[in-house]
Amino acid sequence: MRRIAILVGHGQLPKDLPRELRSEYFRLRVKHAKTPEEEKRYQELDRTVANWPRNAENDPYWHNINKLAGLVREVSGFNEVIAAFNEFCSPTLEEALEYACRQGYEKIMVIPTMFIPGGVHSEEEIPEAIEEMKRKYRRDIIYVWPFDLQEIAGFITRRLNSSLEGGGEGD
Repeated sequence: MRRIAILVGHGQLPKDLPRELRSEYFRLRVKHAKTPEEEKRYQELDRTVANWPRNAENDPYWHNINKLAGLVREVSGFNEVIAAFNEFCSPTLEEALEYACRQGYEKIMVIPTMFIPGGVHSEEEIPEAIEEMKRKYRRDIIYVWPFDLQEIAGFITRRLNSSLEGGGEGD
């Protein structure tokens, strides 16, 4: 069975996005009543931001979530593990789900990198995107969330204890 995992991260703006583009982008992003011209410009800027060339220097978050996807692929046995983003980066979750469906994966698993329940991305936006793709493609898409808070507490405790023993970063 061909399986793919999609790691969903928040996304952020690249550090080298020019200040004037950043300012215009956020000004239009928060404006509720946009004129048709402003909406068109916002969509252009949104595509520019999402498709901005990224690397470890200008977007360490993007770099590390893609690095994590590679590490998960190495140990998971999945045919493919890719990163997707809620905003500011591409591919979006919708784009990643489209890709997975069109590639014919029989099992599509979506797992956010946001561990704590209560966020709008994990609780609303991601499930809505998954349901839309399930209806459109009739595929088995599994949302691996929420995480068990006990497991998260155990992970955090191990990191704290490791740091106390001199084994963690930032000592």
